[in-house]
Amino acid sequence: MRKYWHVINIGIQNNLTYRFNFLMRTSLGLIPLTAVIFMWRTIYTQPGASGMVSGYSLAQMISYYLLVTVVDALTAVN
Repeated sequence: MRKYWHVINIGIQNNLTYRFNFLMRTSLGLIPLTAVIFMWRTIYTQPGASGMVSGYSLAQMISYYLLVTVVDALTAVN
């Protein structure tokens, strides 16, 4: 377990070495997240929409998207 914490610590140090780059990547990474959430909100609020798309509610769709985003971030290879 100590090895994993060491690797995580090195990754954090590497990211914080270039603070501006880290800040820009973090803030610009929120733009697609926000855009997709607004897109799904628009789809679910269209006239004639029953509040379900293929059996999924808006909350379920957003939860699924956030889960996929977190898993992608944790498993991405740099």
